[in-house]
Amino acid sequence: MINLQISLDKQWTLEELVIAANEMLPQVLPALKPNAKLNAKLSEEITPRLIRYYTNQGVLDAPIREGKYAFYNQRHLLQLLVCRRLLTEGFTVAVIQAIAKHKTNADLEAMLTGGIEFNLSAAQPDTRSKNLENDNPKIFSSQVSSQWLRIQIREGVEIHWRSDITLPQTSLEYQHFLQEVENALKQCDL
Repeated sequence: MINLQISLDKQWTLEELVIAANEMLPQVLPALKPNAKLNAKLSEEITPRLIRYYTNQGVLDAPIREGKYAFYNQRHLLQLLVCRRLLTEGFTVAVIQAIAKHKTNADLEAMLTGGIEFNLSAAQPDTRSKNLENDNPKIFSSQVSSQWLRIQIREGVEIHWRSDITLPQTSLEYQHFLQEVENALKQCDL
């Protein structure tokens, strides 16, 4: 089981960060679709050169300098893992930069353990859809239809979920989800 609760005092050299990231990477990446050129690139191991590139692009914070040595901490590791996860989801480095630099460590960790969901909206909303012929606004209503799905685990035990939710995609998300289920069951008075 992966442990993202790393001591804030923990520091790695560049080579040690590469090792730690590559050990954790399979647990935070969703299953990649076969035969895709981009996925082949994303499934490659992290290298010191890649970390330097992400730092130069502003995706990772600058390393901590002590004399002529550079060190990396928990934040760097979280930023690196979130970056690789978001790349597999199709986000660009520019979008990832804004996310990784401005999120807290807790937010970055939550993105890795609880899944990644974004609500995107246009920076410049399209105003052409307004009714320009008169001042009466058009009222649109839409119903979101969701369906409840169920699976029987054993006699008397079922799991229900709505069809519009995103289920865990990585082993780390599954571990976190199963921990939530276990905690909920412990709170039940069975």
